[in-house]
Amino acid sequence: MRAALNGNGLRSAYHAVCGDEFGEETEATFYMHKKEGRPHHIDYAFVPGPPSLCIVT
Repeated sequence: MRAALNGNGLRSAYHAVCGDEFGEETEATFYMHKKEGRPHHIDYAFVPGPPSLCIVT
């Protein structure tokens, strides 16, 4: 799915900003059954942009 999105010019905003690799995310966005010992990263927002997408806040 990610390759298809990238192929259409879309990039993950989270990964562009944080510099994390897919599957190696450092921030959890979901805890299974609200347990801190079961962290997951499940929030993805794909936005138009070049591979070197830079978001300024």
